[in-house]
Amino acid sequence: MGEHEQNRRREIIEAALRVFSRHGFHKATIKQIADEAGLKSPALIYWYFKNKHDLFQVVISESSPLIGMVNRRSDLSDLLDRLPEEVLPLIAQSYYKSFDSPNTVRMFRLLISEAARDPEMGNVFAEAGMFKVLHFVVAYLQRQIELGRLQPHDPQVGARSFLGMLMAYILSREVIPHLRAGLPEVERYVEQAVAIFLDGLRA
Repeated sequence: MGEHEQNRRREIIEAALRVFSRHGFHKATIKQIADEAGLKSPALIYWYFKNKHDLFQVVISESSPLIGMVNRRSDLSDLLDRLPEEVLPLIAQSYYKSFDSPNTVRMFRLLISEAARDPEMGNVFAEAGMFKVLHFVVAYLQRQIELGRLQPHDPQVGARSFLGMLMAYILSREVIPHLRAGLPEVERYVEQAVAIFLDGLRA
């Protein structure tokens, strides 16, 4: 793909993020996205994406540094042997970087509300990369157990617990206003959350 086509693809993704964040997946149309991207014809979108579902998955994947990191790197084995004190903060920081964009925050709120009404939306989010993120964290914790750095435990439980700690911060900050009271800055939260998690599992 040439530079012009790469730029056009990026413009479509950014336009789609804005449209999806305003209207949600079901109400957003390809025509609205084409208009937002300044395209003369909505049909041009199908040159880059198979359909609206495919575009939505790409928007989710590319607006999340964490999902993007996992999707872009076909081989994450170089991280598996690194210390938890290095890798877990890296995961957390990549996750929170996603929410630097107001459009991503709006998308997250829409995903939460739409997934409650339509389970298929949750599947779309998972297929966009969260399955891979979960799989990586499970594999990482399993490797740390094998290396003797973490005590034996079910890595599925550990991975979901760790990712749940990350999600709790965003739910408190962006979705449930009453939970914002006393919420620390994200850097302090990452430091403390990783420490609490590791203190419970350190060998």
